[in-house]
Amino acid sequence: MKEFFKYVLATVVGIFAVTVIGMILFFMVIGAIIASTEKQVTVQNNSMLVLDMSRQVVDRAPNDPFEDLEIPGFTTVKTIGLDDIKTSLEKAVYDDRIKGVYLKLSAVPGGMASLEEIRNMLIAFKDSCDKPVYAYGDAYDQTAYYLATAADKIVAHPMGSVDFRGLGGEFMFFKKTLEKIGVEAQIVRHGKFKAAVEPFMLDKMSEENREQTMVYMNSLWNHMLKGISESRNIPVDDLNRMADEVQTFKKGEDMVKSGLIDAAKYKDEVLADLREIAGIDKEKGIPVIGVSKYADVP
Repeated sequence: MKEFFKYVLATVVGIFAVTVIGMILFFMVIGAIIASTEKQVTVQNNSMLVLDMSRQVVDRAPNDPFEDLEIPGFTTVKTIGLDDIKTSLEKAVYDDRIKGVYLKLSAVPGGMASLEEIRNMLIAFKDSCDKPVYAYGDAYDQTAYYLATAADKIVAHPMGSVDFRGLGGEFMFFKKTLEKIGVEAQIVRHGKFKAAVEPFMLDKMSEENREQTMVYMNSLWNHMLKGISESRNIPVDDLNRMADEVQTFKKGEDMVKSGLIDAAKYKDEVLADLREIAGIDKEKGIPVIGVSKYADVP
């Protein structure tokens, strides 16, 4: 029995020691990571400011040192803040080390309001200096393309596409489902244009809801068309025709001929363009810095 308790005690002490050592090592690693993220960011000469729109757009970027860590088994949503974009673009106007903005696009995970804000920031940047904005994407969805039209040059992959089909929406109605399960919705509303509760009381859109939906969607679409038309010098009627035909341009030459983009290039050709903008020899790498890091540069 004495030997049994001796081994039990040794096991408990061993487990405790391993736990303590593990915790010490864990906090040392965490401290090292935090310390590395707090190092002062430096900007090299002839740098390109990178605006990567594959990240989720938020109003204010979180101060999270672990956001960019790739930890197996853990998925983090990578974000980009409107505040960082605004700060970086305003600073880049007067920073001689920044030679231009590289706008990386595909599908923008953000709302139309955020997209409009970023587009206006890019236009203000171009109006404030002679540094170019270069947009590239393997493929553009409609919102990404609208943002790209703020750039001086729009480039897509030769086998990529520009999805341009106009705006649309879908609505779900639950009235019959509720009837099948014996649930009755108790609804109080005032006025026919109060449509938030219609999915629970109707099985299709009311004429009033259809009217107000068409008004705001047409307003949004016309605003987008106006911006695209002014930046790409394509008449609004032509843009509407493309959208009415539900055109998705799948070949580089088709996209260029339509006037939607300036060139169709492979990635090595894009890098050559960026070297030219930055004034870098073709054998050398291109110094880049993301807007989130550049926003912290003193």
